[in-house]
Amino acid sequence: MMTDMDKAENSAPDSMVDDPQDVEITGAPPLPLSSFIGRERELGEIRSLLKKGKRLITLVGVGGIGKTRLALELAYNAGTLGWPGVHLAELASLGQPDLVEGAVLESVGGGSSRSPLKAAAEHLRGSSTLLVLDSCEHVLGAARRVAEALLRSCPSLAIVATSRSPLGIAGELVLSGMSLVRSAGNGRGMHATHPLPALPRGD
Repeated sequence: MMTDMDKAENSAPDSMVDDPQDVEITGAPPLPLSSFIGRERELGEIRSLLKKGKRLITLVGVGGIGKTRLALELAYNAGTLGWPGVHLAELASLGQPDLVEGAVLESVGGGSSRSPLKAAAEHLRGSSTLLVLDSCEHVLGAARRVAEALLRSCPSLAIVATSRSPLGIAGELVLSGMSLVRSAGNGRGMHATHPLPALPRGD
């Protein structure tokens, strides 16, 4: 039986911005203090995957290897990938997993709610959006649950996550140790047998 997760074909975001400077980034991402040097190959690979409609990419590795910096560079250049809005949810400071839903809702500008995950999904539904979930490792289960729920509810949403471990969601593409991992399963190191639906194709 085909589920909603299996229906879409590979494609690109349906709403392209004309000028990358028009992109609005919410969630107060810190401005880079240095030039982005040395990760151009990884950045290009991720950009290519996102343009092809891949919806969940997790940058995995130990602390200090540049996962957050790479994710932020993607956010700063989101206009060239087709997202008029980018949201950053910084999870590193959260002391409890049950705070993840509220942090994501706050990052997307959805206000407050007794059901923050539902409110975030309603706020994001229908818009082409890139969501960055930064530092998921200490709230991994909650981050996994939130990411999967939003991807199922919001067909034009893509997520880039950073973590010390993969989220473990079907369709997840893992950039491990800052290089795309390989596996015997499909030759691309992508840990999914039932891929997420791709973003709708733009005209």
